[in-house]
Amino acid sequence: MSKLKSKPQKPRTIEIPKVEKRVRNDFQNLQSEINQSRTRKTNKNGFISVGSKNKGLYIPYGVRNYDYDLYPQYLIALGKNSSTLSSAIRLRKNFIHGGGLLDTSLNAYKINENYTVADFVKYLCGQEARFEAQAFHLNYTLEGKISELNFLQFERLRQEQPDPKGNINNIAIVQFYDAYIYRMPTNNYIEFYPKFSESWTKTQEQIWQNSKDAESFAAALRQFCGQIYYDFQVEDGAFYYPEPVYDTVQIDADTQPTLKESKRADIRDRFKANLVVNEYGVDTNDNESVNAIKESWRPFVESDGSRTVIRTAPSPEMKPDIDVINTTLDLSKQYQYAEQSIKQNIREAFHFPEILYSFSQAGKLGQSQEIENAVSWGNLIVKEQKQRVEQTLKKVFDRFYLKELQNKEWKLKDFSFELPSGV
Repeated sequence: MSKLKSKPQKPRTIEIPKVEKRVRNDFQNLQSEINQSRTRKTNKNGFISVGSKNKGLYIPYGVRNYDYDLYPQYLIALGKNSSTLSSAIRLRKNFIHGGGLLDTSLNAYKINENYTVADFVKYLCGQEARFEAQAFHLNYTLEGKISELNFLQFERLRQEQPDPKGNINNIAIVQFYDAYIYRMPTNNYIEFYPKFSESWTKTQEQIWQNSKDAESFAAALRQFCGQIYYDFQVEDGAFYYPEPVYDTVQIDADTQPTLKESKRADIRDRFKANLVVNEYGVDTNDNESVNAIKESWRPFVESDGSRTVIRTAPSPEMKPDIDVINTTLDLSKQYQYAEQSIKQNIREAFHFPEILYSFSQAGKLGQSQEIENAVSWGNLIVKEQKQRVEQTLKKVFDRFYLKELQNKEWKLKDFSFELPSGV
């Protein structure tokens, strides 16, 4: 069997005006930047317009207030900054992946020069866990078999504007190197790839359409940039892009790093107050009045760790003679309550039993039967995501050029957990 595996040509691009190049390799300051939205130029349908002749419109990844097109980048930043969200996503990935493929003989086969089937399975499970979607690049042989599979950064993918029939024919890979500042792709170009089609006839049309005066199909295939597989579970209100289950707890995940910063500042300052406020005309024995006054000053408790001490007295003459700035504040209970509340909200969004987040203390937290029941429930929760991964594997490898991977049972093991002996 002949296997044409040529270097794909550069996909069609759309030039956009260059601006000051400010490459950002980390998300350290993304949180402060996402609060400063910029106006985007869109057409009447709300699609972002790039290029000189209004060509290459793509649908912005706008969810809720994140219509500046950086929503998936924001999700990644949340996961990096919130330890609770990160552990929940990792737990979800582990349950989707389970123990890998039931047929372990398939793991070692190569999907490209660098990665194996086992790597591809983990990659898909990771995308399902974080974005509830799957996306990758692929190309073909002359016989219509898939010749290779390549990983993509999901957060850079956008769907092109639908045609008059409502079909989306292309997927854009957007260069977002300095989008953190400019709120738009400004780094030279956007690459458009044909969207994956299960029909070989449709794929052949794409190959010819993306060739430049090719004299033969083989020559056209050598010029073909490949396709992008892009799929997710369409939900009500989410027709163009996926919205993960933890979209509802963004505020909680965003609050956790702020809480940590505040706690660090308090520990550094040894929990000392920075300001003393005296309120007069209040009976110090009237707890209700005292608490009401303290509550009114709560907004002035800053996130950088500074704290305000509120003291009450019936009159100025009866206030303490000395204003002690270095009053020690007992904030341990407040931190404990806030941290527990954040963890609980984030974990509830994933629906996993609490015991699954504490395997290291499993022996203390419950009997083996309780843990087994929790694991069974966890496998049930991710059943839909696991099936979606299995369907994608079946769809792709039934058309892969290696006969050893065709017509196989692409099933994932359920997640299992064995307790240490004696527990």
